Amino acid sequence: MTQDSNSLDTSEYVVRVNPDVAFTMIYEDAFGKLAFTIEVDDAPKKIYLSPRPIENGRVVDARSESAKTRIGLAVDRVKAYFEGQGLSVDLD
Repeated sequence: MTQDSNSLDTSEYVVRVNPDVAFTMIYEDAFGKLAFTIEVDDAPKKIYLSPRPIENGRVVDARSESAKTRIGLAVDRVKAYFEGQGLSVDLD
């Protein structure tokens, strides 16, 4: 990801279940797809969300400011997706 943080367009995105890999969610925006893993807790309606996404089979390198911004926004949006369904979400 080489986008400049000043040009980070985050207005359009999609959060969806990954049909190919169990316990993963896809966050897709103008820059591509990020996969987030989740764990289901024994407690009802509680899940754990990993804030370390995978892109193209590798953990995303989040050293640049634009990557940090994109990942932070993606985590917030995936978390909001689950909370909108009445689930409690902790970052793992």
